[in-house]
Amino acid sequence: MALDAEQMIGTEDEDTELLGEGEQQEAEAAQEEAAPQPEPELVVEIEGAEPDPDAEIEAELGDKGRAAIKALREAQRKTAAELREAKAELARAREAQQAKPDPIPEPTLEECNWNEGLFKQRMAAHLASVADQEKARLAAEAAEKAAQDDYTGRLNNYVARKAQMRAPDFDEAEATVKSTLTVQQQSVIVRTAADPAAVVLALGRNPKILQDLAAVRDVDRFAYELAKTEGKIRVTQKTPPPPESKVTGGTSAVGNSFKSALEAAEKEAMRTGDRTKVVQIKQQMRAAQAKG
Repeated sequence: MALDAEQMIGTEDEDTELLGEGEQQEAEAAQEEAAPQPEPELVVEIEGAEPDPDAEIEAELGDKGRAAIKALREAQRKTAAELREAKAELARAREAQQAKPDPIPEPTLEECNWNEGLFKQRMAAHLASVADQEKARLAAEAAEKAAQDDYTGRLNNYVARKAQMRAPDFDEAEATVKSTLTVQQQSVIVRTAADPAAVVLALGRNPKILQDLAAVRDVDRFAYELAKTEGKIRVTQKTPPPPESKVTGGTSAVGNSFKSALEAAEKEAMRTGDRTKVVQIKQQMRAAQAKG
């Protein structure tokens, strides 16, 4: 009895290659081109900044240790932010109270010893002081609105830039900056920095430099030191290495080629009755799988 061709696999040459070397390379290249490429990594560095020693310690901790440290830092940041906001609100209330001088009191005839001339003189002074106070109030409101509109525009640009940067640790860096700097210092960053988002990300990643800036309480001096720091910030895109090719021996790209060749061979065998090529292809597929 004649044996079926598929039972004679052991007598075939196992080194038979269906695809030439050039075809395999083309298949591998096609697979690598089709694979999704990793996005560039955003690198924000401050020239001369010393590495954070805590980062080395955290790298040695397990997942639970890192999670505990993160939770502790978040709690500290929240407490510090609430305290700073309370102080800032108190300062604003005091400033608003001091900025509103009382107008000249409205006179009475009795206070003027029933002297109508003196009464009219003091009443005119009273009305003038009221008008001046109203004029000053309207001017202050207009200036405050213009400043607020400008700040809102800059803040919107900051938010848009933050989204554009797509740094995975931006929220954490931002929270660190908010809990470390005063509200006034944060405002200076938004109002004066050329790229506030890059500044916030860089400071959040460099605690020592952030602490040094936080110690500068004078607003003008803080703005000067901030400008010096921003001049040292470098924002670049680091292209990650391409993913390792998964094409080894008989994996996807070559496997797809085997599948196409097998289908063609099956059709040819149905037409001619000769299944020799079908057997060869299946043998090569098993050999490729064994190597992979």
